[in-house]
Amino acid sequence: MIEKYVKIFEKELKINKALKKKLLSKKDNIQLNNFKSWDSMKHVKILILIEKEFSIRINEKNENYFNNFQSGLKYLKKITPKL
Repeated sequence: MIEKYVKIFEKELKINKALKKKLLSKKDNIQLNNFKSWDSMKHVKILILIEKEFSIRINEKNENYFNNFQSGLKYLKKITPKL
């Protein structure tokens, strides 16, 4: 599950291996409008890809969890514990 989530960010935001390692070890975090290529248009694309990849619906109740990498990952772990 984690690898699928990371792959979305690797593809869309072009994160490098060093940042990927920091994100996975929770030593760093990236968020909407505070990461060089994560603007509102990329955000919509990331949300759509997350919805498709994890078969979930992102709506006004859960959208704020996906404004940064770590929060989105934590939310996905909570709702998809078997993956």
